[in-house]
Amino acid sequence: MKKLLLLFTILTILSCSKDDDTANNDNTNGDTNVLIKKITENYDDGSTTYVYVADYVYDENKIVSIKEYMNDNLIHTHNFTYTNNLISSYNSINESNANITTTLLTYDNNNRIIEHTFNLFGQDYTDYYTYNGNTVSSDDCMSMELQNNQIISFTEYNDDCQTIFGTISITYDNNKNAFSNIEGYSWYSLSDHTFSQYSQYKSGVNNITSITSTELFTSLVTLLFELDYAYDYNENGYPRNVTVTEDGSLVSTLTIEYY
Repeated sequence: MKKLLLLFTILTILSCSKDDDTANNDNTNGDTNVLIKKITENYDDGSTTYVYVADYVYDENKIVSIKEYMNDNLIHTHNFTYTNNLISSYNSINESNANITTTLLTYDNNNRIIEHTFNLFGQDYTDYYTYNGNTVSSDDCMSMELQNNQIISFTEYNDDCQTIFGTISITYDNNKNAFSNIEGYSWYSLSDHTFSQYSQYKSGVNNITSITSTELFTSLVTLLFELDYAYDYNENGYPRNVTVTEDGSLVSTLTIEYY
């Protein structure tokens, strides 16, 4: 199973949101442990406009659940479980209350994820991670480079685990990402989309400023996409509005509200 291909798919979903509640966007009250309450986003596939909403529920700083809506219809509910103050599992339920996936996480003594297992429609898939300095490798022919405990590059290899298939490079600002205030989560090991599956705004210690994806075909390097992010921050330095562009063209805008 190719994690990088999954990330390619997720990151290329086009989306944007409306700025409908500036007061809530500023509601961080100087607290460095603020939590995201809601992400609202509109996106257009060229013929239809969709409104996506993600609502977040916490117990103190522990994530309890996420409800995702599309055009006011509930599409997914994600429920989280903790063990020893670390996220140990979460399951995803669709609009019919049927379980889609269950994810189990195993940690080493340094609280780093070493095993990531998820069950998709009755089939188990497991990835194992090893650590060497700032490099994280999986048994699935994929590696990640870390800086400040967040991903700065992915490399995916062909089945021989030697020949590069594709890469993703990520840059960040110096402002804090409110998803990093969630207790018990290792940012880099879950491809950065655990808390925002359909949104351009991804989890991390800081906020993404660019994503560049390339694919190696024979001896040629092909640029698949390059996204740039611009932020409007509230008085406490957290993003409240995000604009995403590709080659100078608008891809999406998002609105983020806080508790």
